[in-house]
Amino acid sequence: MNFITFSSISLFLLASIVIGTSYSLVLGFDSTEFSWLMHQRVSISLVSLIIPLIGLISNNGNGSTILLLLLTATTFIYVIYLSKSFDIIIVMTCHYLCTIFFCFTATFFDLYVSLIGCLLLLDVLSVLQVCMVPGSVDRVGSWSYLLYQACLTMLAWLCLCFNLSFFVCFLWFMKLGAGFTGFYLPSLYRALSSCNGTLMYIGVVTIFQSWCSYLLLSRYFNLNLMTSWVKYILILLILVSMFYVIINWCYNLDWLIALNLYGLCISTMFTIGSVFLIMFLGTGGLFTKTIISSFLLMSQISWCILVICLNIN
Repeated sequence: MNFITFSSISLFLLASIVIGTSYSLVLGFDSTEFSWLMHQRVSISLVSLIIPLIGLISNNGNGSTILLLLLTATTFIYVIYLSKSFDIIIVMTCHYLCTIFFCFTATFFDLYVSLIGCLLLLDVLSVLQVCMVPGSVDRVGSWSYLLYQACLTMLAWLCLCFNLSFFVCFLWFMKLGAGFTGFYLPSLYRALSSCNGTLMYIGVVTIFQSWCSYLLLSRYFNLNLMTSWVKYILILLILVSMFYVIINWCYNLDWLIALNLYGLCISTMFTIGSVFLIMFLGTGGLFTKTIISSFLLMSQISWCILVICLNIN
């Protein structure tokens, strides 16, 4: 556990630099005072790549987790390298550090602590994502998106209080974008596509978060004890919600204007939804874990290729 402690301390030190810098910017300090951070942003980002990998490898972390994290960290460094805005770099770094914390809690720490921390962490990530797109003009508004995410967290807590733990899995994947949350994806992706590399990072890190969620939930819940009718009801709900969102997009006039963008949004819903279906229809054994990890790693690579082709065109 020594390397976990070392990795955690190192991440906390890096997080303190990010928080302190953000606080200084809020107080009105000139960003030129932090020009050394801009010049050294890639080398500092490499530290955030190496330390988590050391922590996972030294503690016999899952090989699939290491591969998914490696690709996520690579896209993070790519975004930092391309970004010329100091504010975007700060927000992206906060987002990445939260994701690393998510990974370590889901992999090593106590399950109850992981469940509590990760539910709250997802809401923090939602706030950060909305902060990345200030003034976004969707039909409902970013405040409604945050309210929706908060309601899902409250429902998850109620399910735990009433010992309805299997519903937490359903709410978890709804929060990741496989349900009505997908309604907000086009406005978010449209704003992120204007920033070089940011759209690629968001897609890859979302896939990585779904894998961490699967690891946590597969340890916490015995899916074989869930009755068949409950499984099929949850599967039906997730499919109906995805179908409703996609039909809603089809009636949107922007569909034909930004066909590639909506294609990326659909790929996000299908990826997260597929993980949900495989987990509920399959077993919790090694075979299911291998299928999901291979599918998500392939999805990460495919996402990067699609975004690169989109930028070329």
